[in-house]
Amino acid sequence: MSTLIEFTIPAAAVALEDSFRRHPNLRVELGRSVTRPAGRSIVWTVGVTPSKASAAFAADESIDEVTCLTAADGTDGDESTDCDQERSQAIHEVEWADGLPSVLQSLGRDGTVLEATATAGRWHVTAVAPDRESLTEVYRSCDAPLEIESITTTTVDAVRGRSTLTECQRETVSAALEHDFYQIPRAVTLEELAVDLDVSHQAVSERLRRSHRTLATQAIDE
Repeated sequence: MSTLIEFTIPAAAVALEDSFRRHPNLRVELGRSVTRPAGRSIVWTVGVTPSKASAAFAADESIDEVTCLTAADGTDGDESTDCDQERSQAIHEVEWADGLPSVLQSLGRDGTVLEATATAGRWHVTAVAPDRESLTEVYRSCDAPLEIESITTTTVDAVRGRSTLTECQRETVSAALEHDFYQIPRAVTLEELAVDLDVSHQAVSERLRRSHRTLATQAIDE
């Protein structure tokens, strides 16, 4: 059995705080393949145009070097609309100023980062460790204000395929169903769901997005 953990942490304690301050709509995803040689990472950006993301990263104190590898959708000019920017997606390679952020380094030593995304100035990390004792060591070594969302004991197959929802995701989807969030028109807004769950609306949005992706993948695989 392994232990799956989901937590959030301020960007100030990880990386890209400056970028989120410049572009509040920026969303960043490192995905499962988080680390690369020499403190480099592949970063997927959504919500701002590729050129704005590149410029923000170049000016960010947590990044030494950035290269835009690919860009898709949206408009990458000064006349781009909010809708254009929301559709904009790009892949960047970044070199961290002080090496890989310490929280990811700690998880790399005692576990595996399955997913790391960031929006609105906070990182959301999903990781797996051999046992809870390993996670305790990670928590102590991070020296950062982690906000634990869920800790679940799971099997290796479940972790590998991520075919089941975490406790946190299940709670959010259940609340959405209970309050007729999926009805047309919706009986409750994302913000109202967030109040009911006592979390930010960004957290609810990210939980639902991950849940929908997991359930869709499971349905297709079956």
